[in-house]
Amino acid sequence: MQAADLDLSDFALDLPATEVDLNDAHFAASFDGRFDLVTAVEVIEHLEAPISFLRNIAKLLAPNGVAVLTTPYLDSLTARAKFLLKSPASHDGRVR
Repeated sequence: MQAADLDLSDFALDLPATEVDLNDAHFAASFDGRFDLVTAVEVIEHLEAPISFLRNIAKLLAPNGVAVLTTPYLDSLTARAKFLLKSPASHDGRVR
């Protein structure tokens, strides 16, 4: 098991972790080996190049590996409001 995040300064779990920018077109090279399972929970909607992200995830998967990605459920009015209020684009109109 291995964790990944842009900033590990608040990372408190006792397991290996890699500091990585998921907007980097070659972030998969930051990891040693391949994984049976890769998860990304409500991450992809914040990235500049989601297709590049998916290509990197594919490089990280072992043969027969599985990727599990989630995105916000925006059919709910409550979820839409939360997403719009917390989205980086809602602060100054620019997507980062």
